Amino acid sequence: RAQTFERLTALVLPATGDPTIVVPRLELASLKDSAVPELGVAGRDWVDGDDPYGLVAQALPGQAPVAVAVTDAMPALHLLPLAGV
Repeated sequence: RAQTFERLTALVLPATGDPTIVVPRLELASLKDSAVPELGVAGRDWVDGDDPYGLVAQALPGQAPVAVAVTDAMPALHLLPLAGV
């Protein structure tokens, strides 16, 4: 199970197109033991110094999100940058 405290893990479900999971490279191996491969969800990994919020934006090409759902456990350090996506 991914723990998103310092590093963003996000499942992006666009209105049209395929879902993508944005995950720190540190967590990439744990996805193999989850339903992600079985469901055909594309994975985009990132390392410190990369922009994971940019990867989220890239997973929504040409779309202006109408609604964004987040867990109530998402810390503000992730929520605020996502507001600009």
